[in-house]
Amino acid sequence: MKIKQLLASLFLLLCYCSAQGQVVFGVFGGGGLPIYNKSSKDPGDPKTGSVDVTPLYGGSIMVYAGYSIGLGASVHTQNYSFTMHNGQSNSLGYSGTDLVHNSNYVFLAPTLSFILDTRDVLQINLSPAIGLNTSGKEYVKSYAIATNGATISADSTNTTENIQQLVFGATAQFQQNIILSTNFRLCFIESYNYMVTNLTQTNEVGRNINPGYASVMAAFTYRIHKRNVRYEEPRFR
Repeated sequence: MKIKQLLASLFLLLCYCSAQGQVVFGVFGGGGLPIYNKSSKDPGDPKTGSVDVTPLYGGSIMVYAGYSIGLGASVHTQNYSFTMHNGQSNSLGYSGTDLVHNSNYVFLAPTLSFILDTRDVLQINLSPAIGLNTSGKEYVKSYAIATNGATISADSTNTTENIQQLVFGATAQFQQNIILSTNFRLCFIESYNYMVTNLTQTNEVGRNINPGYASVMAAFTYRIHKRNVRYEEPRFR
């Protein structure tokens, strides 16, 4: 119920702001990868794990009642693909447990935007994010060292059902805009998403499974200027 009330309030506020100033539509795409939050208390060393670069894409709408502050929302996909190790390696081989995780989410992110200069070139976007799982696979593999010194896979357990269906995070973005015309912008975005909740309930690796997500994107935006709002195109100095 709280989520529905939040969405309804955001929609009404967007309607009000759009009647007062500018409306900006955007589409974006790029790539990113999970970032482990390393802690000295973790029994497994995150550096011995592996991550995959994955694509992400989505769309956004922003409204600006004034010039420098905007409010809006974005919807985008995000994929987490990584392997976490919790074990030890020695001269004989490797023994321990691996978590192999791949999950896809669709995120809804209400966004607050701040334009940092009078030329509309630099801006910061801040947003909480709610993610809904759309698909995924996960399994845990256990390794042991055989009597002959070889590393063998002792067991493999499918833990896909442990993937969280709803997750929460927070995102910070730094955006650079290239002005193509009064209405069109080409943008480059560097983004980091901090995951508040775990991606899975699996705990065989002995640590929280809430990696951050760093990404680089390109975006194309189109803005509508209201007729009753006086707007002057920013000039390069």
